[in-house]
Amino acid sequence: MPAARCSSPWSTSPTPNGTTSSTPTFKGAFFLSQLFGRACIARSRPGVIVSMASTHGMTGIAGRSVYGISKAGLIQMTRMLAIEWADRNIRVNASRRPR
Repeated sequence: MPAARCSSPWSTSPTPNGTTSSTPTFKGAFFLSQLFGRACIARSRPGVIVSMASTHGMTGIAGRSVYGISKAGLIQMTRMLAIEWADRNIRVNASRRPR
C-alpha cells in the first residue's frame, strides 16, 4: 500500500468500504487467516500464521489514524486467534519490520 494512502487523518479518510488502507492491512489478514484456520482444522493438521504488525498499532501518531487503527485490529486479532486456536495446534504470531 502506498504511504500516501496510509497517512490520511481519520476526519478526511474515506469510509472503510474496500478503498482504504484498512483493506489489505486488516481484511486481507482476516480472510486469509480464516481460510487457513478452517483448512487446518478440517484436516486436523497443525499450522502457523504470522501477521505483519507495526508500532503504529500500539502508538498514536498524528495523521496516521487509519493505518494505526487497522494495525491495532490486526494485533488484537492475532492475540485472539492465538488463544482460540492453541488447542488446535495452530500458532498465531505477529512480527514487525525491524528498523
